[in-house]
Amino acid sequence: MAFGAETIILKQNKVVKCFYTKGALTKDSALSYDNLQISNKRTFYNLIKVGVIVKVNHKYYLSENTWQTFKHSLRRFLLI
Repeated sequence: MAFGAETIILKQNKVVKCFYTKGALTKDSALSYDNLQISNKRTFYNLIKVGVIVKVNHKYYLSENTWQTFKHSLRRFLLI
């Protein structure tokens, strides 16, 4: 894997870890962007585009099923 690809995957994993750490895994437990304290805005919005992060009423949560599928997909590498 190229150095750039590894960096992007690490950033994606870091963003997803924020959701697990804060418990934002369902619509009811969704949190605002500020509450999630995510440092990489670009990666955050890329994960929204592919459906890994779901926006509901100005709050966000992680779609675990979509994340599991995405992290094993070719599309993940195409975002790189």
